[in-house]
Amino acid sequence: MRESPVGKCSLIGLTNEGYGRASAATMQSGFKDEDPTAVFMTNGGQDWYKRTVPKFEVSAEREEYK
Repeated sequence: MRESPVGKCSLIGLTNEGYGRASAATMQSGFKDEDPTAVFMTNGGQDWYKRTVPKFEVSAEREEYK
């Protein structure tokens, strides 16, 4: 658990929706930037593409979030 600007919360789930296939090295290059909607293409998009859209679920311990 870590302290956030709004109080303490626990990460209880993270879903990363990805499309396409790529090598581990290529996928790793997609996470260098902070933009979660980045699209990466090779050979004009004919070989593969991927897009990640992370969804975070948190459990807040503060009463107003229950």
